[in-house]
Amino acid sequence: MGNNRKMKMRMREALREDLEKIFGKAWPAWLGGLLVGMFNVFEYIIKKPWGITSATSRWSGWILNSFGVDTPNWLYFQQMKTFQNIPFLYDGDAINVGVVLGAFIAASLSYEFAIRRARSNRVYMQAFAGGILMGYGARLCNGCNLGALICSIPSLSLSGWIFWLGLALGAYIGIKFIVWQITRMTVSSRPMSTTEKRSGLNEQRQTIIGLTGILAAVAITLFYSYFTKAEVVILFLIGLAFGVIVQRSRFCFVTSFKDVFISRDATIFKAIIIAMLVATIGFSLIMYKLVPDPSIGELPAHAKINNIGSPFGIPHLVGGILFGLGMTLAGGCASGTLYRMGEGYVSLWVAFLGTLVGYVFIAHNWQWLYPNLLEGTKVWLPRYLGWGGSVFLTLSALMGVYALITYWEASG
Repeated sequence: MGNNRKMKMRMREALREDLEKIFGKAWPAWLGGLLVGMFNVFEYIIKKPWGITSATSRWSGWILNSFGVDTPNWLYFQQMKTFQNIPFLYDGDAINVGVVLGAFIAASLSYEFAIRRARSNRVYMQAFAGGILMGYGARLCNGCNLGALICSIPSLSLSGWIFWLGLALGAYIGIKFIVWQITRMTVSSRPMSTTEKRSGLNEQRQTIIGLTGILAAVAITLFYSYFTKAEVVILFLIGLAFGVIVQRSRFCFVTSFKDVFISRDATIFKAIIIAMLVATIGFSLIMYKLVPDPSIGELPAHAKINNIGSPFGIPHLVGGILFGLGMTLAGGCASGTLYRMGEGYVSLWVAFLGTLVGYVFIAHNWQWLYPNLLEGTKVWLPRYLGWGGSVFLTLSALMGVYALITYWEASG
């Protein structure tokens, strides 16, 4: 009995030490960017580049339909093939579930999970409004900070650069508004809730919760293995990896812009560029295999080559501004919202509900928007510059932005 008890104690201690090595400290931002870029390439090899809002927008159609709204006849949900499969069995659904669960596991094993309630109802209202702007803006330009930016630019599409400009403008406006709010607010003296204190102090309970999350991940993997295709299982596992990576490295676009505009800290901003540099190389190799001769005009399957629309670039610029403003008000971009939901932020769950409302608004207007504004020319650089020129120009531009933001950071 004594030997068995000692062996169990040694096993627990070894497990605790291993978890401490992985989850004990936050990961460097550059490592998060590198891993996001690599896993984005892995996902493209399996199916498509990383995206969130295409899948979650379908959820709004399912929810409305369950309340008797005839969403199967809406043009948007028909184009998204919303009702061709059982809810949550699409590949995009598997990725999103994996991101939330992966972030939950990482937060628990690093003793950072807590049910975090906002200090005022104003925060919830602001998060909900921000979510609506994010949902509408994301679908206006066919992608969020992932699909319309860190997957679009590496796919050698011009639209990603236009969206990035709009995103920066929207984030700047939102951050200025938040700073103005802070200057007018009095600091609240309300202590943390009992739930927050208990969750933060009991490391053993956090570890048990994290291990329970791992068991849930195993159960979901088995479920997908039985009811779906193998690629959906792999994409769920990649989603888990994304959740762990972004949670441990704090890989978030809202944080990146806040740090840049407020404190001239470009650490996370540069990590985002690293992710795009890695993805550009990987995506280009994949697309070259699909379309060796881009001059014929054929676009590679599943590449994030978004519609620009007419007039040129306006949907992506406007969508970027709306999304940038919305994410700063909500406190998280599309990926940041999911991983902070996994960490226990109630306000981000409210923001997510807001995005569903935003999807409904644009889906309701899609019958007019799509043919009149959003069905436009796709500007894919290899068609005009060839593979060598497109890859060189994209990598050079990204490295140029990296150099400029580094210089700007140092000059402060």
